[in-house]
Amino acid sequence: METSIMNYFKKLATILFKEKEILELVLKVENEKYDILRFVDVKGLMDLNSQEEGFLELLSSIEKRRKDIIISMCKEKGINPDLSLKEIIEHFSGQIDEDIKNEITELRESIKQISEKLRSIVRENEQLIKSNMEIISLTLNFANKHSSYETYNFRNKGEAASRVHLINSLA
Repeated sequence: METSIMNYFKKLATILFKEKEILELVLKVENEKYDILRFVDVKGLMDLNSQEEGFLELLSSIEKRRKDIIISMCKEKGINPDLSLKEIIEHFSGQIDEDIKNEITELRESIKQISEKLRSIVRENEQLIKSNMEIISLTLNFANKHSSYETYNFRNKGEAASRVHLINSLA
């Protein structure tokens, strides 16, 4: 007969598996985002951001369920729910199957690895965004500084007002 602790850990393993799957999807989106940012594909970036937002909402919901399971289990057994997952597993190690313990430990390690990769690619994407913004800013500053000033400032160039009106009507 399964104990309530085993039930909690089985639920926890299921939740961690779902969390890992979603994190893998977010990582895939972030990797795709890197290529899109390199080519400054705004529409593609918007589409990926929309996808990612859905994944993150789902991840938030799953994370809440994970926390609820841990809080319920710890409350029922009178231990601190603020302990790390590793500490909780150690605390209940005699009450859970070795298979479940290993599965949760492996999922925990996988999630940590995926999270590290995700942090790294997000930093790279942030750098690309920053570089793209600087290039756009420089381009706009250059365009604004040279074209509009010289084109529309006829007093400094000694042009006649009629010529400026002609340019304005063509634009």
